[in-house]
Amino acid sequence: MSRLYDLILRLYVYCTDFCISAANLTDLSYYEVNFYLFCVAYPLLGVFSTWLYLHQRARLKKRTPRS
Repeated sequence: MSRLYDLILRLYVYCTDFCISAANLTDLSYYEVNFYLFCVAYPLLGVFSTWLYLHQRARLKKRTPRS
């Protein structure tokens, strides 16, 4: 259990450091970077991924011959 806790802690520290570095590079605040990542980019990525999956599935159904 301790290894899992350490992994989660390292991941949290890495993500926090990434957001702080991105905030410093873009001259935004840490909270603004979090907002853009988790309230804008992540939902858009989810919607785009779902659309891409459905689009590719429809193309595959058209192309695959039924036997």
